[in-house]
Amino acid sequence: MTHLYPSVADLAGHNGGRRAWDRAVEALSALSPQDPPHARSVGDSVTYWVTGADALSRPELVAHRMYQTLLHPLTGDLELTVAGRSGLEVLARYRDTDDVELLDGSGAGSALRVPVGAVALVGLDEGWRVAPGSVRVAVLRLTGEAPPARPVAQVAPGVPARATAPHPPGGAA
Repeated sequence: MTHLYPSVADLAGHNGGRRAWDRAVEALSALSPQDPPHARSVGDSVTYWVTGADALSRPELVAHRMYQTLLHPLTGDLELTVAGRSGLEVLARYRDTDDVELLDGSGAGSALRVPVGAVALVGLDEGWRVAPGSVRVAVLRLTGEAPPARPVAQVAPGVPARATAPHPPGGAA
């Protein structure tokens, strides 16, 4: 299930104290929209890069089995579609060399708006695609061995996502 965090600070507050998540926050905090699209890593649990939404856009849904995907729009709102993998037609079989499986997402999934500065975490049980646009996006791939601890908002299929999900009393989710 997709998790939406209003900011990198919220991501840290909900998942901090665990090595892989601390590394993800470290990477996100150091990014700039002007960064070149070269992949970098922090330890063995996080790989990340900055690119344009146009470079990520494709008609198929992209699914992963080993690494979760975090999308962090840097220069504008990002239009994201996510759908549960079960029941979707496989268009390209899973490749362990790049952890990618392509799924037919024709008419499937929920369209979400990820506001600039927010962080969307796409689960391993989902496929995703980004709408074309000029938005600069940080893409992080985080080991699937580190599931989120306490998400701010879980976005169920068919439910619009808002990165302004209220925090419960005491700040715990």
